[in-house]
This record gives sequence, structure tokens and C-alpha cells, in this order.
Amino acid sequence: MLICGDTHGNYPKVKAFLNYKPEKQHGFVGDYFDSFIATVEQQIENFKLIVDSGAIMLTGNHDIQYFKSADSRVRCSGFYGNLNLVDCAENHKNLFKAAAYVDGYVITHGGVHPRLFGEKQKDMSPEQIVDRINEEFEIYKTHGIDGVNNYFDCITNLFNIGSCRGGWNSFGGVFWLDYRYEKLDKNFNQVIGHTKHKNSIKKIDNGKNHFVTTDTIKFECFNTITGEVEDFMSEELKEHRDMIEICY
Repeated sequence: MLICGDTHGNYPKVKAFLNYKPEKQHGFVGDYFDSFIATVEQQIENFKLIVDSGAIMLTGNHDIQYFKSADSRVRCSGFYGNLNLVDCAENHKNLFKAAAYVDGYVITHGGVHPRLFGEKQKDMSPEQIVDRINEEFEIYKTHGIDGVNNYFDCITNLFNIGSCRGGWNSFGGVFWLDYRYEKLDKNFNQVIGHTKHKNSIKKIDNGKNHFVTTDTIKFECFNTITGEVEDFMSEELKEHRDMIEICY
């Protein structure tokens, strides 16, 4: 699968990615909404392009706040509070996933912390971790964080916001974890987005495994089959690279 980083309404980036190797499965790590540049209308147009493509759609911290089940605990900067964006999230919530396991990689927006599910996590397979993440998220989409807590009779860590991101939790959940300051589970390979950095996509070794950070700016994707980074910017756009490779 080809995996693209955050888009935030960046239509040229999404279109170029979907046109790149269309015969392959494409996937996004989330953050479709909220932009300093794109209007609400442009964000909706961009979102519909992704929906119509059939790509795998993971969910970011800028997306979970638009479900009707959301409350102030998941609000983040750039929140529009626009009802049309809420409708986008609600009308397509069956397409949103919180995690995927593809070609030996656990893929989430921010990453999986080694204590996401407490002590039992070390005995869970990557597939079991992904299944549990998605199970909690499915409940959240309709019943919110309190619904998740009540269903599992425990306090979920899935929506944690770590102190490094201005939150009150000791570590971030899969929508908010920041690999620069927090730990990632080293027992399996991970692909994440969420965090802007200078050097495009990075592949960082952690002993026998590694994690890949997909940048929020570059027109580059990660190929889970080859383990390589690929540039998907078309030849026509390359002369405008400096203008369109900006953080939306």
C-alpha cells in the first residue's frame, strides 16, 4: 500500500497522490480537516475526492473533533466548528478507521505508545492491537469517550493528549502521540503522520523493528511493500514545488 501523510485540505497534494500508481491501494493517515489556507468549501471538496477514491481512510486529531459524539476533550487548534464539516464526518463515519495493519506495519495517525493498553499490551499481537484500537474507535464515533469507558469498564487511553502537546495525560493516544517526545511501541513496525519535520519521510530503526514518519508537507509517500519512500509529484507540478509544498 502507498501511504500519504496529513493533507488538511491540500487539494493538489491529494490529487497528485491518487493519480500516482492508481493500480495500487492508497491510504491516508488522517487530518483531512482544519487548514490555515484552504476554505471550508475547499476542504470539503478535497475530502470528497478522498472518499470517492476508495482509499483507506485513517483518522487524525483534527478529524475526531468533528463527529457529533465529540466533546471539548478532543478539541484542538484550528477547529472550525463548521456544521458542514461535521456532516462530512458523520455522513462518512463508516469509512473512518483509527488503525490498520498492512504488510507488517501498524498504521495510525500519531503512533502506538507501549502503554496504550497497559501491561497486557506486551502479550498482544499487532493485529490484536489494531483490532482493539478500531473497536474502541467504533464506539467513540457514536457514543463518545464516556461511551468507550462504560463499554470496556475502564478508562480508555486512545484519546489521550500528552503534556508535550498541551494535554494533561502522561502519554498521547493514537491521534495525538508525538514521537519526538514520547515513546513508540518497539515490538512492531509502525507508520505514522501527525508531526511535521524538515527532512521529508523518515525511517527510524528501533532495534529489530522501525517506524516511518510521513511528513505533512512533502509530496512523498511510503510504500509498505518495498519499504521505500516515493515522490508522487507530477512533472507538471514540480516547477511549483516551493509554492504547493506548504503546511496546510
